[in-house]
Amino acid sequence: MTSPVIHTYPPDNSGLELLAPAGTLGVFTTAVDEGADAVYLGVPGFNARDQARHFSLEEVAAMIDYGHRHGVRVYLAMNSLIKEEEIPAALELLAVLNGFAPDGIILQDLGLYYLCRQFFPALPLHASTLMAVHNSLGVKQCEEMGFKRVVLAREMTLAEIEEVSRKTKVELEVFIHGALCFSVSGLCLFSSYLGGMSGLRGCCVQPCRRRYRWLSRGKKVTAGYFFSMNDLEGASFIPDLKACGVKSIKIEGRKRSSRYVGPVTRAYRMLIDAGDDFPEVLPRARKILRQAMSRQTCSGYFSSSSPVSAFNPNKSGNTGVFLGKIKRVNGVRALLFLKKALKEGDRLRLHQERGGERKAFTLKRMQCRGQRLSTAGTGDKVEIRLPVSGAEVGDSIYKVDTRERKGDKSRSLAVAPGRFSKKVQKISAKVDVAEMIKKLSLNDDRQDRTAGPGKMQRSGRMRKALPLLLKTDNLRTLKMNLPKQIKAIAVVLDEENFSRFQDIRGRSRFIDRLIWSLPPLIFEDRLEFYQGAVATLVGQGFTAWQISNLGQLQIFAARSGLDIGGDYRLNILNSQGLNLLKSLGLKEGELAIEADRNSVAGILQDRKLGTGFTVFGRPPLFTARPVPDFFRYGAAFVSPKGEYFHLRKKWGVTLAVAEEPFSLLKDLAARPLNQLDYGVVDLTCYRCTKKEIIQIFQSDKDKKEQKVLSTFNFLANLK
Repeated sequence: MTSPVIHTYPPDNSGLELLAPAGTLGVFTTAVDEGADAVYLGVPGFNARDQARHFSLEEVAAMIDYGHRHGVRVYLAMNSLIKEEEIPAALELLAVLNGFAPDGIILQDLGLYYLCRQFFPALPLHASTLMAVHNSLGVKQCEEMGFKRVVLAREMTLAEIEEVSRKTKVELEVFIHGALCFSVSGLCLFSSYLGGMSGLRGCCVQPCRRRYRWLSRGKKVTAGYFFSMNDLEGASFIPDLKACGVKSIKIEGRKRSSRYVGPVTRAYRMLIDAGDDFPEVLPRARKILRQAMSRQTCSGYFSSSSPVSAFNPNKSGNTGVFLGKIKRVNGVRALLFLKKALKEGDRLRLHQERGGERKAFTLKRMQCRGQRLSTAGTGDKVEIRLPVSGAEVGDSIYKVDTRERKGDKSRSLAVAPGRFSKKVQKISAKVDVAEMIKKLSLNDDRQDRTAGPGKMQRSGRMRKALPLLLKTDNLRTLKMNLPKQIKAIAVVLDEENFSRFQDIRGRSRFIDRLIWSLPPLIFEDRLEFYQGAVATLVGQGFTAWQISNLGQLQIFAARSGLDIGGDYRLNILNSQGLNLLKSLGLKEGELAIEADRNSVAGILQDRKLGTGFTVFGRPPLFTARPVPDFFRYGAAFVSPKGEYFHLRKKWGVTLAVAEEPFSLLKDLAARPLNQLDYGVVDLTCYRCTKKEIIQIFQSDKDKKEQKVLSTFNFLANLK
């Protein structure tokens, strides 16, 4: 172990901050000892690594105290989406955390932001990478909202980061090392779609790491880990990021042990402090980085918006050291020939090749020919005990961590959380959640609530059916004679639709009920087009618009008399999120598309803004920037469980969609859907003829032979 780095107090804010993760007390003190300027950790129950161990409030208070005594800032990740029924618990937690005086709260939930600004205005807020801030407009919007710091999307190039830094003043944080997601953070629905395990609530089952196979005519059927990205290692870019004005570089890995966080933090500390000796220090630092068990590494997006080195479809993308494939299995006992040394107590991962499932476990027993072993070397034939039955010959075993060092326990004791029990009790005793909820209710102005987006405003007469908004990326839809249930059409604005629109604008009865919708990702080089297109269309009298990222509000900042709404990608999962949209001047908001029935019902009881919800669609499950050569756009790809999906290229990005849409149309007359202000039929990424659109709206008795469609999470329980 190296000697602890000596920090000053208060922390020095002048240089490039090294921000390390912590998932345990031992990892926290390791990060401090190895030279982190700041540490971030998840708060109990409301963070985007919810599958990791939860800290107690006493531990959180102790780590903040320990960090501050050692000149280290402590940031708390409260970056999960929260459901309506979780608001009281979130308020109580915020009140206690406010009493701890953390250096920052990292969040993505717009309702949580609204609550912080209402009741805890002194809390410094950081915009999570889950907010998908990917251009200068997004950073400016966060700056205007009072965020102290913005964690930029990992998909930004160095040139884009430099451009954003030049145009804005708020602190910028950039990921420098660790895992990369295939989808842009905040725009991934795949895990949620497969079984309600929401990545936006910390429950991702990582479908991007699974093995898929292509199905396409005239081409050989191939299989691979097409969406499993290598890990980021951005060591060589530290001088560039520092020159760009980036405030903080962040190491990913709140679920990793001291054996990972320690060397990674040490290596980046060396590089930040290297100064003019950086070229000589870089090889030594990279040698230390290789000690950490990780995937194959790449330089991420710093040099390219579609990095070729980020993919290796022939490898599974598991972290750790490959130990071998199972040669024989009997229940929970598996035989393998070791390719690397192994000890009892090491952390392993079973990768089941057929279904793609992965199970992590601690090796508790290992033997050879009936004799128990505590250690085994390369080439040894050993039998190990697995965590579950059902493994098969050919499944892989990886070592993801070595046995924890005894020093970790002494580090944990140094934090001494027991000393903070009385402090937590004292702060908690002063929290009056009921009073805060009462204040929120006193601000209730639901009578001013609008009924729907743009041209869908309805009169005060009783409606016969739920008004429907049809959303499309196909201009030909505007010329169709559509069902009466459709009251307005939202068209996704892009270069093609903008250029072709003038040819058809006089041939549609929906022109006076047209809403222009912006796509979810508009990177810096496309901002000029969208700003110009919006100016042109507004000048032609189009006043109804829909945004899919908060930063897009900046495009309309100098314009008045517009009806602006938000689509489902704003991830509104509680009524306070709608309150925030209303305070920002939006006329309506769509709820998060992955919401379940109970969540929708809870929000609709206390909404103060026109509220919509997607009732039919085939939403992008991945929304990703890479467009590698081996992708087969238009082709189907199949999961190990026989689930079919399709790859699309739209708006300059890669989208993955399910083969079949989901539908709630048969439930529109029942609660809570009949309490919505409007429903959304989303036909983007779903090419339909007029006949097919009409069939979507036919009654059940006319669709006896049609497939039973998914209901997404609506009838389940969103985790």
